Amino acid sequence: MRHLFNKYRIILKCLSDGKYHSGNELGEILNTSRTTIRKYINELVNFGVDIYIVRGKGYSLPYSIELLDEDLINQGTGGVHTKLFDMIDSTNSYMLTYLDTFHKGSCILAETQTHGVGRSGTTWISPFGCQIILSMYWEFNRAITGLSLAVGLATVKVLEQFGIKNIGLKWPNDIYVNQKKLAGILIESRTTQNNGFKVVIGTGINVITSNSLSNQKDISAITLDQVCNKYISRNELAIKLINEYRKLFSYFEKHGFSLLRSEWNSHDLFYGCEIKLVDKISGKTIANGIERGVNDIGSLIIENPKGMQETFLIGDLSLRL
Repeated sequence: MRHLFNKYRIILKCLSDGKYHSGNELGEILNTSRTTIRKYINELVNFGVDIYIVRGKGYSLPYSIELLDEDLINQGTGGVHTKLFDMIDSTNSYMLTYLDTFHKGSCILAETQTHGVGRSGTTWISPFGCQIILSMYWEFNRAITGLSLAVGLATVKVLEQFGIKNIGLKWPNDIYVNQKKLAGILIESRTTQNNGFKVVIGTGINVITSNSLSNQKDISAITLDQVCNKYISRNELAIKLINEYRKLFSYFEKHGFSLLRSEWNSHDLFYGCEIKLVDKISGKTIANGIERGVNDIGSLIIENPKGMQETFLIGDLSLRL
């Protein structure tokens, strides 16, 4: 875990206007030498920040960065105990490691992750300052089947408040816009002595287009700035997500997923499509047929070539066209 020094934040604020700033100019602002500024720039690059460096012109960012503000987010969420890291290995991993130190509803946010993971251990690319990387802790005294689907719905509800359209859900934990992945959800849990669950809910949302994400040729990803015609504040988005998740989890404690089933199916990106379900570890096809949404506990329903319906719970499974 690492935090940026205030001088780094000042540099990022200067570069966020999209213009080039020389080492001398930045040195005057920070009352230091051009050589020291170059050292700071190299440190920021090591943090994963995309910085243009042009001899004779200086330094610039390809996009504007709005750094997350821990105090602002805590104010907007009623003091939910949100902790912010500039760099961390994984917000979910950190929370799981120190699980007993968190209160119900506590959150971790990060500007970037060095070892962010998705479901089944896949890598989650985390360009600095370009995403929402959020983990929240909750406790449930009931089965949590369907929880990742419910979180997907809550995320859609928040995104629609910012005017995002054509949002689709892919079983069990992905959010798509225009057939490209915008966000992912990772649920990890531990059982308690009373057969309850201590749960860490991780959400990653692509907000700003960056070189490190665009250069991943094997990833079909999309960002909010590509689909929205207005500026979206990362702090405002984080606040709305935390508030919406807290409401959802209180609801889920009482009712589970069943009452959310029809709403989830209405957003199902692959409903009625011919699909196959693949074991991500072995690569073998487990089932194929027509996707028919999910049942009351969030299991995927597939109508096989014989016209019979089969259901599948979440595991190391990948749904593909």
